[in-house]
Amino acid sequence: MIWLVQVTFKGQGPLGELQAIATAEGQVKGKVQAPDADPPLNAAGKLNVGAGVGPGCLAVVRNHPMQPQPYTGTLTVSVNASAFAPGWPEIIWAC
Repeated sequence: MIWLVQVTFKGQGPLGELQAIATAEGQVKGKVQAPDADPPLNAAGKLNVGAGVGPGCLAVVRNHPMQPQPYTGTLTVSVNASAFAPGWPEIIWAC
């Protein structure tokens, strides 16, 4: 029995589109549209995730062998560094 979860983020930041796929067995692979991008660092000198990804649309697809078709959920993400912690995106449900 193979379960799959795919996460795709189409961001407007320098990293572009990010995609990851995972199985129930723990196998994971991912890719980024612009792997050579150099996102800015935050004031603490750490990677500024929000600036690297930018605002965009997040889609999660879950595939289960017992379901007739995959389940897909989407949402819009806007970057707000003060929402949770510096560099983390604020999630707004509206994609």
